[in-house]
Amino acid sequence: MINKQEKIVLADLLQRESVSDIVQTMLTLAGRESVRLQDNLVDGAPQGLLKRQFSAALEDAEARVKILRVLTQTAAAQEVQMGVPFAAVAAAGATQMSIL
Repeated sequence: MINKQEKIVLADLLQRESVSDIVQTMLTLAGRESVRLQDNLVDGAPQGLLKRQFSAALEDAEARVKILRVLTQTAAAQEVQMGVPFAAVAAAGATQMSIL
C-alpha cells in the first residue's frame, strides 16, 4: 500500500511523463539487470547453490524483460490511439536519466 505522499509523487510523475516512458525505463533497468546476471554467471562461474540462485535470478530477470517489453508496446499503442501529444512527452528522458 502506498501512502498519500507517494500517491502525490506518482500523480506528478504521470503528469510529466507518459506511461510508456515510465515502463520503458523499467524495461531498461530490467534489461541491465539481466545482462549483469548473465555476465556474473559466465565470468564468475559460481558453483552449487550460488549457481542455482544466479540461474533463478536470471530467469526471473528475463521474464521481467519479456513482460515489460509487451507492456511498453501496449502502453505506447494506447497512447497513440488516445492521441497523447508526443511533444508534451519530449522531456521524458529526465526521469529515465535520474533512475539510471
